[in-house]
Amino acid sequence: MSEAVDSQKIIELRLNARLSQNKLGKRAGVSQGTVANIEKTGRGDITSIGKIADALGVPIKELLLGKIAPLHEPPDMKGGKIEFAIP
Repeated sequence: MSEAVDSQKIIELRLNARLSQNKLGKRAGVSQGTVANIEKTGRGDITSIGKIADALGVPIKELLLGKIAPLHEPPDMKGGKIEFAIP
């Protein structure tokens, strides 16, 4: 499933980090073509978007255009993971 992203934000972060699409792809573990496609279309699979967000050092929610809803409310936030669903 393809998710909508803020492609301009990705481009801005990539350029500010002085990364080419190829270098960002290598850092993220995706192809240069994947980076180019996401930047061009503003859409990509959630796994690739997550890898790119990690490589750029930002939370994935900064790149997504949709709302992120928690799957569940953990009883204790300390040291736990929170799972999210993208509607």
